[in-house]
Amino acid sequence: MAMTNFDGLPPPPPLEEDQDRVIALGADDGAYVAPPETNLEQDGGNEQGSEVDAADEQQEGSEVGGYRSDFKRGKRLRKLARMLNSKQAQKANTRFYKHTVLVILGLLIAHMACFIASVALIDGQKQYIEEVVDAGSAVITLHRMALDCRVFDALHKNQSQTGIFTEADLPHFEFLFEDAIDKFQRDHENTYLGRTKMRRLMNRKKYKLQDYWETPMWTSLTEKIDKDTPTFVNKSLGLWEMGNEIIAAAREVLANHERMVQNGPLDGNRFWFFVMWNAPWVLYDGYKLTLYGLVEQVLDKFSQVGSAMVVLLVLEGCIVFFSASMYVLMLIQQMVKNRANLFSVFLVIPTGFLRALASKQVQLDEDADTDDDDDDVGDLRQDDQEQEGQKLVLSTGGKRGKSSMDGAAEDWFAHNRANKPQPFWIRMAHSLNPLTWFGSQRGKDAGKKQLVRNGRDSAFITAPFAFWGCVIILVYAITIVQLGRVKGPFQMLNMIDFLVFRVTRGVVFALETCLSTTDADKEMRKQQTAQQLADMEHDYISFLYGFPALGPGAVRDDLSVDKPAVFQNQDLANLFFRNTGCLRADKSGCFPPGHKFYDATHNGIDAMAVRFMQETHLLLSDPYSAINISSSRLQYIWQIGRADLFDGMSTAENLYVPWNFHQPTPGSRGILPLE
Repeated sequence: MAMTNFDGLPPPPPLEEDQDRVIALGADDGAYVAPPETNLEQDGGNEQGSEVDAADEQQEGSEVGGYRSDFKRGKRLRKLARMLNSKQAQKANTRFYKHTVLVILGLLIAHMACFIASVALIDGQKQYIEEVVDAGSAVITLHRMALDCRVFDALHKNQSQTGIFTEADLPHFEFLFEDAIDKFQRDHENTYLGRTKMRRLMNRKKYKLQDYWETPMWTSLTEKIDKDTPTFVNKSLGLWEMGNEIIAAAREVLANHERMVQNGPLDGNRFWFFVMWNAPWVLYDGYKLTLYGLVEQVLDKFSQVGSAMVVLLVLEGCIVFFSASMYVLMLIQQMVKNRANLFSVFLVIPTGFLRALASKQVQLDEDADTDDDDDDVGDLRQDDQEQEGQKLVLSTGGKRGKSSMDGAAEDWFAHNRANKPQPFWIRMAHSLNPLTWFGSQRGKDAGKKQLVRNGRDSAFITAPFAFWGCVIILVYAITIVQLGRVKGPFQMLNMIDFLVFRVTRGVVFALETCLSTTDADKEMRKQQTAQQLADMEHDYISFLYGFPALGPGAVRDDLSVDKPAVFQNQDLANLFFRNTGCLRADKSGCFPPGHKFYDATHNGIDAMAVRFMQETHLLLSDPYSAINISSSRLQYIWQIGRADLFDGMSTAENLYVPWNFHQPTPGSRGILPLE
């Protein structure tokens, strides 16, 4: 029988929310659960039972509403998570990532550009050093041409000596003469026109290179034949034109020396006379000044490179890397501020409410993403009503908790309104404040809660940029210091270049002295040879032991160096004093053990050089009758000076110029040994 109320009417159908409550409580289909007010009337006025039933019913309704509220709240939290991960919320993070990558790429490009510029500047100095090497090689080859011309004249006069040269050696000396002419022409052109591209020599502060080569300021002595009567005339030429005329005259002697002697001695021929009179004197003086000017040019270029490296150091090592580090630091500060703005919203929610939400088990429906926003609006309103009923349980305590939450929100929004976006330069200045780099106790204020700043991540991210900048500064500093040290070794290179052609020049004048036929000529040649010997001793002592070793009366010149070379390079010291091998380029021409010159040539360069100068002194001290082609002094000067000592000096030069193209190999820069 169906139940009826006291009026005899059937019970009303349950409301929708009551139906939900019935289903949630697990009632059977068709069962009826009376509303709370109906149950109260059927209890017959029992207040204690009514209160218990009401409490149970309220608890059951709270549990059902709680699960439903948690379900809707989970949907909102899911959408909140999507909002926090949205492009707008992650804009600062994305901007930090992209801009940091761009900054790193910009640093790499700037570093590559500065590196290429540095390498180009340093590598460009190689050209100027090569010009000095070419000029020094030209001085050596012009003395070789003069030496071979004198040998041609002596052989045609039947002046020969075993161990020096004989008539059978004439074809060999023709080959040497041609090789010397070719080498001098190459070096002469490279010195004036440049090795890789055409260029003109420019006047320096002290040495006027352009005037030396283009202005007719050098007086050459030539022989002019007028109606079969030879006369000597002076002709003013520049070094470029004079060198070319000497090359032409030398080639004429090489091609026609046998026909020339049919008309008289070779030393009476005007081509031979032009080479012998001008090459070792006027042309040599011009090339010596050119070498000084080229050395001045190299030192000036190195100073300019050093200044350019300082500019690159300031530009790349300081400005670029400092700006990049500060910009990355500013991006980090913006990203941290954006995160603070996002998470500061949660500071206005009471702690008790957050803990209650965290303690509940929330199950999210996978189909929640497809719901409409209108349903969420209704759910929000319903949840607000439910939270109003639970406020006494979840709040921090009565009216005080409510006022605290409201006050925090008001303070937070007031704080945001006060902190309007500042201009870029103010934000940059704030990011440069050292107090904000490693954290600060001042934070975002949101009522009684604060987000405390921590700069450890900022320091960790910017540390690689600072380290990179320090490495760049260190590399530039080392480069600048090393460039400053180039001056000394380069002066050593220039001095050893002079020593190489001092040896060749000494051989030329010693041969001229021994081939002189009259006492007057011998006396004149002895004076010239003595002057060349003094120059060689001056340069040799200054090179090995420094200019102070020459004594208080020595005159300083552009070749003088204060630091001794023997203490600058261990390999050089070993080559001069400890080497026990043969230094000839062609090892087949080395003296065997037991030869009278074996010990002198197998104890380093110093032993050979000292004896070379001693033998020259002894030659100058001999009487006129002992000064001839058969002199034992001349044999040592000729054989050792043209091969062992010359090749040893060239080997020492290569220690300073690792890229030297003039290696002392047979047929190259060195004088070919006699077979």
